[in-house]
Amino acid sequence: MKVRNEHLGMDSDGIPFDPFGMREAYESLCEAVDRITKPAQRSAQNSIKMAQAKITRIEPANPPTWQGSHGLMYAFDVELDDGTNGSVNCKTPNKWNVGDDVEYTAQSTHHGTKLRLDKPGFNGLPKPFAGGGSNSDNTKGIIASWAVGVAMQVADASAPNYDQQVMQYARLALEARRQIKNEVEP
Repeated sequence: MKVRNEHLGMDSDGIPFDPFGMREAYESLCEAVDRITKPAQRSAQNSIKMAQAKITRIEPANPPTWQGSHGLMYAFDVELDDGTNGSVNCKTPNKWNVGDDVEYTAQSTHHGTKLRLDKPGFNGLPKPFAGGGSNSDNTKGIIASWAVGVAMQVADASAPNYDQQVMQYARLALEARRQIKNEVEP
């Protein structure tokens, strides 16, 4: 994303100007947003649909355990009632059992078919808090906190106008987020 004239402002002759010296920071922020959102867009385009099935067979794979970056992992060969076969990795040895209903995705890799199993209706996101406070207020607070965090990473902490820089960068981050969100949403 390139900085366009409407992002900056115009002087009396219609020439774009950058009153706060923000062009470079804005371009850096836009490039960072592009780096973050483009892989997500590609992955959404190549995603495999989630299907539902029941586990009909599960047994330890060979080798049954392996050391991953998040600790000891348990590997299982799984067969589902719709005929899908593959391997799944878990952090606990008894997470899945024969007869469990699951939602799954299957992906063919050089190691064979890898399955990702979830309980039906579980999408991996935390459940919203019950009661207390508006969800809209919580969301606004999270977004504002994100924008300030991004701004603090970009702003010059030794500058005498650090607070103003943080506010300006936070506003730019929110504007970039709004524009990207509008481009991504159908």
